[in-house]
Amino acid sequence: MNEPVWNGYPSLFQASDASASLYRQRFLWAQRLQLGSLALASLAGVAALALRSSASRWVYTTVAVLMFGGLVLNWISRGMGLEKLWFDCRAVAESVKTATWRFMMGAPPFSLSPADEAKFVDELRTIRRARPEAAKCLAGQLNEGIPVITSPMSEARALHLEERMAFYVEERIADQHSWYTKRANWHAKSATRWFYAVVVLQVLAVVAAIVIAVTGSMSVDVIAVITTLAAAVIAWDTRRRNTELSHAYALAAQEIGSLQALANGLDGPAECAEFVDQVEETISREHTLWCARRDVDLS
Repeated sequence: MNEPVWNGYPSLFQASDASASLYRQRFLWAQRLQLGSLALASLAGVAALALRSSASRWVYTTVAVLMFGGLVLNWISRGMGLEKLWFDCRAVAESVKTATWRFMMGAPPFSLSPADEAKFVDELRTIRRARPEAAKCLAGQLNEGIPVITSPMSEARALHLEERMAFYVEERIADQHSWYTKRANWHAKSATRWFYAVVVLQVLAVVAAIVIAVTGSMSVDVIAVITTLAAAVIAWDTRRRNTELSHAYALAAQEIGSLQALANGLDGPAECAEFVDQVEETISREHTLWCARRDVDLS
């Protein structure tokens, strides 16, 4: 979900983040190919009706192959659980990030005591065990050369309070605010592009209907082709939930930005730890809502 700028996370994060990106790409490509095969099958079907000759047999064969291909892709995506693996791996990555920042900043359930190192290791073990399917995928991507508690993490814990909080504001809060802002803008622009694509297709369908009404007929059922393409565009936009995510990410960016403004007035270790706890709860809540929008079980 969130591509970090700071790169001092444990190996478990590196592996889960890479796995989440991999399964996301595979899932989205399966969706693209499935919708594309249906659209192409519709075009081929119209071409077969227009040909009305022996060549139409080859076209109908193409239609059958495309339809079967879309069916196979659907079952492969479902059978492999690509979407669930994507979300499970992302959930592990986000949980590790939250635990890492809490540990470095000495926020609950951690402090700055050396005894917390064992507690942090147990926390990562709990995160990994909570999602056994994802853990199987991560096994081959874990880098044994990266320790559980990395040098950058230890260096951050050793900073003075003011330096540690400045580091947190810059590398965590500002990073998250920038990410949510960029994603909100990206989804807003994407929603606008797909909206106008549907509008153009609808206008073309209206024009085709008028031409048919005036001329009496057309050699090709253009309206069927256009409506199928429009349905594919709507299905893709619905799947990406661009409008919904644009609003949600914009709200998250505003909330994180408000918290960022409060960082300057902190006084003392206890207040700083409470502030970090509040920020991490806010970020974790947004990830929980992100999963809930897709009906993903977080238990």
